[in-house]
Amino acid sequence: GIMCVAGPVFDFDEHLLGELNNPKDAATVSSIASDCGFTHLGRFSAFYKNRFGELPSDTLTRNR
Repeated sequence: GIMCVAGPVFDFDEHLLGELNNPKDAATVSSIASDCGFTHLGRFSAFYKNRFGELPSDTLTRNR
């Protein structure tokens, strides 16, 4: 899996954006959130929207 929890916040942001901007075929918001250590999808979505200004599903849909 993907390890998002280690390293500086900047690296985390870059990795998270990379996963949603260049999704693997089977990637879902749930799978990316889980791989990044989030166990609550609602909290992940709120974190993402606060950090990047849009829902993770919007980013993923736009980049499919």
